[in-house]
Amino acid sequence: MPKHRLDPLMNPRSVAYVGASETPGSPGYRLIQVAKAADYKGAIYPVNPKYETVQGLPCYGSLGELPEAPDLAVLSVSSARLEAQLEAAIEAGARAAVIFDTCYLPDDPDRKLLKRLRELARDADMAVNGGNGMGIVNGVAGFHSTFANVQPNLRPDANATYIAHSGSTFTEVGLFNPRVKFNTVVSAGQEIGVTMDEYMDYALEVNDTKLLCLFCEMVRQPEAFMAALDKAASRGVPVIACKVGRSEKAAAFAQTHSGALVGNDAAYQAVFDHYGVTRVYSLDEMINTVTLLSSERQPGPGGLSLVIDSGGERELVVDVAEDVGVRFADIDEDTVNKLEERLFHALDPVNPLDAWGDGSGDWAEDLAHFIVSLAEDPDTAISAMSGELSFNESLESEYGKPIANAFDRTDKPVVLLANISTAPYEGMARALTDKGVPVLDGTVNGLKAIRHAFERRDRLALPPRLPAPECDPEVVARWRARLAEASDLDEAAGYDLLRDFGVPAPEYRLVEDEAAALAGAEALGYPVVLKTAMPGIAHKSDVGGVVLDIGDAAALAEAYRDVASRLGPRALVTPMLKSEGVEMVMGVVDDPNFGPIVMLGAGGVFVEIMKDVRAILPPFGPDVARREIEKLKIRPLLDGARGRPAVDIAALADSLSRFSALVCALRGSAKEIDVNPLIAGPDGCVAADALVVRG
Repeated sequence: MPKHRLDPLMNPRSVAYVGASETPGSPGYRLIQVAKAADYKGAIYPVNPKYETVQGLPCYGSLGELPEAPDLAVLSVSSARLEAQLEAAIEAGARAAVIFDTCYLPDDPDRKLLKRLRELARDADMAVNGGNGMGIVNGVAGFHSTFANVQPNLRPDANATYIAHSGSTFTEVGLFNPRVKFNTVVSAGQEIGVTMDEYMDYALEVNDTKLLCLFCEMVRQPEAFMAALDKAASRGVPVIACKVGRSEKAAAFAQTHSGALVGNDAAYQAVFDHYGVTRVYSLDEMINTVTLLSSERQPGPGGLSLVIDSGGERELVVDVAEDVGVRFADIDEDTVNKLEERLFHALDPVNPLDAWGDGSGDWAEDLAHFIVSLAEDPDTAISAMSGELSFNESLESEYGKPIANAFDRTDKPVVLLANISTAPYEGMARALTDKGVPVLDGTVNGLKAIRHAFERRDRLALPPRLPAPECDPEVVARWRARLAEASDLDEAAGYDLLRDFGVPAPEYRLVEDEAAALAGAEALGYPVVLKTAMPGIAHKSDVGGVVLDIGDAAALAEAYRDVASRLGPRALVTPMLKSEGVEMVMGVVDDPNFGPIVMLGAGGVFVEIMKDVRAILPPFGPDVARREIEKLKIRPLLDGARGRPAVDIAALADSLSRFSALVCALRGSAKEIDVNPLIAGPDGCVAADALVVRG
């Protein structure tokens, strides 16, 4: 039995190539050529009734004529022949297959062929790679099921795996960039029989991968995907993901603010944040980040130190670093003295360092001295030099020699940052890469990679997460029963729900006439708020259904008559909350892929306009809640502004964590919950409005 379900696909003992060809350059020719060039040790069986031999190997007329059941069937045939050949592979006993074609037929607009291929793979429990992909490169096993040019940059001794839903990036990122060290590259394609999570698991379990890089269009097995991310996190394996399709509006018809703001992409972001995934937004950013995070040297405490030979470019790097969020090291007096030993007298011994001189002295040794001196500063986490890349095949260039020398003289990370992204990948870049020096190209993407390295360092330094609050089973059962009833909860019931799970909510009186409204206000104490409670009105402010700061009985009577005449008699009376609080929004959307996603952000009537939102995968404790609060754009307002007192952040974090436990306890019963506004003040926080949509 195989050690892993994907062994027959990733490391087969025998391979049948259906559609094998003697035509040089054709896919059927290249597939066998690539396998032979890798010195594949297993049996190769070309299959094509046109030939007796292919590339010196006996060729068989069909899969049924093979002398043994192959582990893997590579189907280099058109869509019109795919179904029959996949059925033949299953009949022949193959346990895996690779499909390259698009799986489209001209008279098949509903793509029924693809559905049938998936059903065949599922029923046979066959690991099928593709279709519409480029195959697999497994440098660890020495087997490649692809017609792409594998050899130039594959690093069998490397420790990174690249898995892509894009055939083009399979080659562009995985194979053709000499600065990136991958030993396994997978083009997952349409995932007929193997999904991304399984490739991730194989990379972690079998190939001992130390870094995973993903180009992801969608996740077909969300729970398995999260399990793979969890496994990577538990083993300290960085995961870098470029998730495309961010503009999808999955929540276009949502009834709550949370539904409108927490769309499909926000759910992915919440998952990435939970498992510590480094998200990138372009291939350049991806390549730079993989280059840095796959390096053996990772940053410790501190910031970036930089040596550059241009005053103007130094200003450029400083500007971009501030935009990107990279902190420069605050060097001490000892480091300043070391810099002054060799620095041209007209230049300042500061970080970043302009090291341009007057042309005298040993330029290469001066630069190495500056890089090492900055690296040895206690506040330096990464020491970089910004310089030109050249085609020079050795390191004996004006930039290559000093940075290679400095790399040998310190244990801290040393990188080369090229400020032009069109710099050549060959020559010095390759030589530095082979030596172990990360080469980052392009100011913005290089600095983003450095920021990602710092963010990962900081995540790993965090203490273990605190547990989420526990929910009373009786309370959970009671509210599940209530939510199973025919109607959604009104605001009053929403307050009761929140309060039962430990989230503060105001007292209220639910009234049907003016007299009851006046009596309720008298009991609660003025000033009060009057809100319509008529069924079917989700956003009360939009229809003039909220009257604030009502100070006496006469004003309340007038307000009630107006609201009742326009919207109906059912209304809610609540105390007017203190004005010094900050309006926030807290909610949940039950994402179809990943389940409940909690949202916290700037609230009030302009919530959709501001879109200052954090999406969080629940449940979580108050420590995670607090870290998410710190990431809000409005965070400075919570410390007090224009004479307002500071918000009780601990109370806000506690309420958010209790809310996260609530939404998990009621998963499947509540589709959306929206608390807007949530008033955060100096004495805690309280839900000023609550909307609950049943599951």
